[in-house]
Amino acid sequence: ESIKQVLEKDPDVAFQLVVFSRNNDPAVLRKVQAILCSKSAAMLEDAYHGKTVPAPDCASDAAVGNGKIAADFGVSGTPAIVLPDGRLIPGTRDADTILRMLKEGEAPPGKPVH
Repeated sequence: ESIKQVLEKDPDVAFQLVVFSRNNDPAVLRKVQAILCSKSAAMLEDAYHGKTVPAPDCASDAAVGNGKIAADFGVSGTPAIVLPDGRLIPGTRDADTILRMLKEGEAPPGKPVH
């Protein structure tokens, strides 16, 4: 819900979701695979709310690869936010807090972010 609220308040913000299994549980990996194959936000929402997710309809190792990406960023739980300045924020945050954290990480005008 926080993502939707952030986008309502500032449509210029973009999120990249990395869906993965925290512990490589085969049942969870199957759900992640199905979500990634379908590219469906609705299926992601369904899985999040404990609804049944159909079997994956493609062959891909993206579910395992996403877990490696998460590990590379130091993510060990979900949800987590990696901000553009590299800060890792574990857990949920309300929309105003996310927007404030994004603002705090902005470079001053005329200065590039490295």
